[in-house]
Amino acid sequence: MEHLKRFRLTLSFLTLLDKGVVATEKDIAASWAYFFPVALILGTLASVPYFLPLPKNLQALFSLVLLVFLTRALHWDGFGDILDGVGSNAQKEKFFLVLKDSRVGIFACLGLILGLLSEYVLLQEVSSPGEIIALVLFSRLNLTPFAYFSKKLARSVGMGRIFLQGANFQNLLLNLSLSFLSVLFLTSLKTYFWAIFIHLLPSLYLYKLGQKHQGLNGDFLGAHIIWGELSFLLALLDR
Repeated sequence: MEHLKRFRLTLSFLTLLDKGVVATEKDIAASWAYFFPVALILGTLASVPYFLPLPKNLQALFSLVLLVFLTRALHWDGFGDILDGVGSNAQKEKFFLVLKDSRVGIFACLGLILGLLSEYVLLQEVSSPGEIIALVLFSRLNLTPFAYFSKKLARSVGMGRIFLQGANFQNLLLNLSLSFLSVLFLTSLKTYFWAIFIHLLPSLYLYKLGQKHQGLNGDFLGAHIIWGELSFLLALLDR
């Protein structure tokens, strides 16, 4: 029952497919171990348009809509917040006040338009449903190493702190192994290493940004997932 509870918790956190359950901080911290099945479900649902006899542009559009809708645009929200924070040139605590602001600034607006448009264009290069599943698995599972090495920067308040505490070495090995094997099975070794290489730059940038402002919250994690999706799609261009 504990495993089912934590699976449902992770499902409700990363998607809108479950209403959620009453959970403790320990349950939240343990959710890393359930990223693979949740990402697999999300990726499978997002890949449905690529099973249908549709033009490439419609497959890409419907898949993008599914990814945004099924995740409640949670990760894109973090992506936009980070852009607003960086664009504001605010420092340390003021930077995090910008992230908390519910209003959408010009930097977030422009970044979201360009980011979503880029993902739509790149999704048109996807050639199989398996590549969409691999995209979702890669971007979610490869959040673990970023969280593991960044958890010392976690702010003292907020859900992000509890979540980051669970990014231990065991979950790091588990999710990195599952990410590698999944991408290898669904695409190729070349794609995996290209995706890792491309994703390294935004990962390092987000880490340095957290160091600069002496903190890291859930918006950083959301932004990291979006950069993971874009990096994987770019890697697919050189199959």
